[in-house]
Amino acid sequence: MIVLLRRGAASVDLEPLDATAALQGLLPQSGLVMLGGPACRPHLKVLAKVVRSSANYALSAGGGPGTDPPRLAELLRAAYERGQPSS
Repeated sequence: MIVLLRRGAASVDLEPLDATAALQGLLPQSGLVMLGGPACRPHLKVLAKVVRSSANYALSAGGGPGTDPPRLAELLRAAYERGQPSS
């Protein structure tokens, strides 16, 4: 399961992401892809494979994940139990 953090929301919520949106969210965090070079293409292929085979979510948390820990735990548990990769 891949969970990307989105700040600025009024409440804690978890929304499914498609593979394209998840990959777009991971790219800025990937030094190998951002720096380019010979390792860039293989690394990008691995990231693409990971997001296609994972359930991907955006976590909206206004003040960060610590804003409402019980709600966050409930959302993540439900997502894990569903276990279905997003489209």
